[in-house]
Amino acid sequence: MQISLLLEKVKYTVKKGWCREADARDADGVAVPYASPKAVAFCLMAAFDKVNADTQSDAIALGYLRKVIKTHAVACWNDEEGRIKGDVIKALDEAIELAKKDERP
Repeated sequence: MQISLLLEKVKYTVKKGWCREADARDADGVAVPYASPKAVAFCLMAAFDKVNADTQSDAIALGYLRKVIKTHAVACWNDEEGRIKGDVIKALDEAIELAKKDERP
């Protein structure tokens, strides 16, 4: 899978529903496992799990994201006080652009 496409899928998942301080949440805001059929919002790392790409592609995509957010602690970055969905979308957009630049011939 192209890394930019993987990141686009993660972004789509986050746009549909994002959360902090839990892998996923149901429609009532209660924490649930990311694989639960009740899950409607996902933290950034759970969004990667939800997309369910292969481990190598995940590692490469997370590398681009880590360059953008300037930390290896993606889950901690996601859960930082004051973090909003727009911050996550913006970081994913920047990671997508980095990946696309590397994918160009």
